[in-house]
This record gives sequence, structure tokens and C-alpha cells, in this order.
Amino acid sequence: MSEHPFSSLPTQWPALKDALPKLINGNSAPAGDQKLLNQYLDFYNLHFEDTANNRIDHLYTTIQSQGFDVAVQVWLRQENKGTVFIVHGYWDHTGLYHHLIRHCLKLGFNVVAYDEPGHGLSTGERVVIDSFTRYTRVFEDLINECKIHLPKPYFSIGQSTGGAVLFDYLFTHPENDFTNTILLAPLIRIKNWHLAANAHKLVYPWLKYFPRDMRQLGSHDDNFCEFLRNDPMQFNKASMQWLYALRQWVIRFSQFSAIDCPLAFVQGDKDETVDWHYNLPTAEARLPNLKKHLIADARHNLVNESDYYRNQVMTIISNELGAV
Repeated sequence: MSEHPFSSLPTQWPALKDALPKLINGNSAPAGDQKLLNQYLDFYNLHFEDTANNRIDHLYTTIQSQGFDVAVQVWLRQENKGTVFIVHGYWDHTGLYHHLIRHCLKLGFNVVAYDEPGHGLSTGERVVIDSFTRYTRVFEDLINECKIHLPKPYFSIGQSTGGAVLFDYLFTHPENDFTNTILLAPLIRIKNWHLAANAHKLVYPWLKYFPRDMRQLGSHDDNFCEFLRNDPMQFNKASMQWLYALRQWVIRFSQFSAIDCPLAFVQGDKDETVDWHYNLPTAEARLPNLKKHLIADARHNLVNESDYYRNQVMTIISNELGAV
């Protein structure tokens, strides 16, 4: 892998987390802070060029929600068709979603992406949460803030745990502002759920973390998997408290009543992370307008699959956004 500006980021990362909030709402920042922001954007491929003389502005800001400082990034097109909100998965952060952000910008949309508590540049104990509803409250606060500033129509895209967040938001806000929602390998249960849940009951709360398997990262793209193993914002453990929150989420989902809203469920049939054979019919039973898209041989990390599979995902997203 080629040398990156953030090769020493394990030591630079605290400085980055401290510096970036100074850029809130486009306020002028010391040259060193702006340089650090540019290094971050370069490292994660988050610099997006103007297209057809249409300027794309980037804003970094934070919002306070649920006791966390939540890192939010917005890409604004001078002319746009509305706004797409991106919600990432467990262990992820905004920096890993450059393919999806670029695609939505090219389709003509503004894009909002943020780091969940305990992920990326947001505060919070790494990859820990006490309840999935806390993730939902953060998203709710973000939407309420964006309603003041960003144009509709609104669309949302969630990957894995981000899909769980959007599920929860839709079921608890049946009268919402989203024209359509796209869920990529959304989480209800993880694979081998009963084994994981029973093991969790035996060791929680005495064990705080358990090791993360960094060999299987849910993508055919070997270059992405290698990048992920060396990504300085990754965490090589999973939280037992997060798994407890997942147990509560599985129960919570089973109690939702059916709602009538547009939703697309995109799933690779070689996903070894989520229990999609359970998740898809469980979602269909509660969402009569759900459209399912199965992608043969695709794995879990759909936004970072190899080109062959990711292109299929992006075509589906284009269609669901009404952009082709």
C-alpha cells in the first residue's frame, strides 16, 4: 500500500479529533487545522471535484446529541435534486463511504454523512452503545437540524447497523420526510444468532470486549480489505455491551407493527455477517411496500465490494433515487 499523509495517524488522530470541531459552520481555522482536515479528506478519498461547473462545497461540523459530540460532514452542490443521508455500519465511519458519496453527488444530490457515537471522529467509548435507540435518537437530532438548512426531497441509505437505525426511525416515525429509504444488508440479527446470543448470556457483563476477526471483512475487494486492516480509525474488538444492545434490538424489531412506506432492501446472498435469510422475510412481513434486490455472490460490505458487485449496488441506488 502506498504511503498516505496519515501513515502516523495513530498518534495524529487525537489532534485531528480536537482540531476539526473548530471548523464548525465554516469558521476560519488555523492553517494547521485546515491542513489536517485536508489530510483527512485526502486519506479517505473525500475530496470531490466540481462536475459541469457545479460547485461542491464541503462542511465539517459537530452536533451535540445523547451526550456525544457527533461528527457530521455535508457535501453541498450548487444545483441539487435534494439531499441523501448516509448511515454507516458497525466499526465503520464516513471515510469508508467515498464510493457511495461520490455516486450520490454525481446523481445530483447533496450528501450528509456522520460518524455514529463511538466511531470515527465522534466521541464515545469505541464501538460501545447501551441501546440501539440511542443511535436512532442521534439520527433524529441530525434530521431535525438539517430540516432547517437542507433542501428536500430527502432520501436515506443505511449499511448494516445503519440499516437498523433507519428501520427504527421509520417504524417510530411513520410520518417522516423520506421519499425513499435504501437499506444495504441491514441488520436485524447477525449470522449464527442463537449461538452468539447464548454465549453472550454466559459472559456478560464480566467480559467487556471480544476479538474481531479481521480476516473476513465482507468484500471481494482485496485492496479494500487490506486498507481496512490498516485503517487507523478501525477497532479490532467488538463490544459485549453492543451485543447486549443487539439482543434488545432483535426483541424490539419483533414488536413493530406493519407500516406503509417505500423501502428498498439490497442484499448479497453470500453475506456471512447478517442472518439475511431471517432478516429479509422478517422485514417483508412488516413493510408491505418493501422492494428486495438480491445480488448473487455479493458479500456484506456492499458499498466497498469489488467493482462487479458494487456497480450493481450503485445501479440499484440510482433507480431507487429516481435518477436514471
